[in-house]
Amino acid sequence: MNPTSKPIAEITLPPPILITEQAEFNRLVETLHHLPIIGVDTEANSLYAYREQVCLIQISTPETDYIIDTLTGMDISSLGAIFAEPSVEKIFHAAEYDISVLKANFSFTFANLFDTMIAARNLGYARLGLASLLKQFWQIQLDKKWQRTDWGRRPLAPEQLRYARLDTHYLRWLRDRLRADLIARGLLEEAEEDFTSLAQREVKKQQFDPEGFWRLPGVRKFTPRQQAVLARLFAFRDNEAKRLDRPPFKVLSNDALLLLAQKRPHKVKQLRYLTLLGRYRFGRLASLLIASIQAGE
Repeated sequence: MNPTSKPIAEITLPPPILITEQAEFNRLVETLHHLPIIGVDTEANSLYAYREQVCLIQISTPETDYIIDTLTGMDISSLGAIFAEPSVEKIFHAAEYDISVLKANFSFTFANLFDTMIAARNLGYARLGLASLLKQFWQIQLDKKWQRTDWGRRPLAPEQLRYARLDTHYLRWLRDRLRADLIARGLLEEAEEDFTSLAQREVKKQQFDPEGFWRLPGVRKFTPRQQAVLARLFAFRDNEAKRLDRPPFKVLSNDALLLLAQKRPHKVKQLRYLTLLGRYRFGRLASLLIASIQAGE
C-alpha cells in the first residue's frame, strides 16, 4: 500500500462481518494464515466486571473488517497461532492493554507487532490517540461515544459494531504512513525493538494484593490506627467487588476509603453525613463498613 494513499471514506464501507459461530471463526483463521498483515484490537469489560474479560476481538484484513464475539462460547484458541506467527504482522494501536488482556484471558503469545501509538511517540507526535492521528493525517473523525460502554452486554447495537470496526479499519494506512516516516528518520530499528519488547512482556496474574492499600496517596502520613482501618476497608472492598462482580472502584472509590479510615465513623448516622454512598447501596454497606472499621481498630 502506498503510504501517501488516502483511506476510503467511512460512509462507503460495507458492514463488518460479525463472527458468532465456530465454523465462521474457523474459516476466518484459515484466511488469516495466508495474509502478511492484519489490524487487531479488543474490547473488554474492565469498567463493569471484577475480572476483566475480552468481549470482542476486531481483526481487519485488506478486504474485510471482522468482529469476533468471544462471549458466544466458541473455541478461539487457534487464533493464538496467528498472533504467534512471525510471518503475519499484527498492527495494534496502544497494544499494551490489548496484549495483556489477551494473554491473561487466552494465554496467547505474540510475534511481529507494529504499534502505531509507539511509532507516533518515537516520531515525536504530541497527540498519540488513534482519533487524533487519523484526524491529523486524513481528517477522519472517530466517534468515541462507545468507548466506555459495557461490551459484555448482548445484543450488540449496530452503532457498537460500527465503533468497534473503526478501531482497526484504518490501522493499515496509519502503519504505512508512520513506518515510512520512521524509515526516513532512521528510527525504524528503535521502534521495532520497542515492539518486540512489548510482545515479550510478561503479564502478572491478576489477583488481590492485601498490601495494595500502601499505594494509595497520603497513606504513609496516616496514624497506625488509621492505616490498620484502611487495610481492613481495602480488603472489605475487594470481597464486596468480587461478590457483586464489579470493579472495586465502583464499590468504593479510593477517596472514600481514605476518608473512612481518617474519620472512622462508628454509627450509621455518622457515616451518612460523609455522603460517600448512593442511597441504593447505603443500607447494606453501612453496617458492614462500620464493622470493618471497628475490626481494624
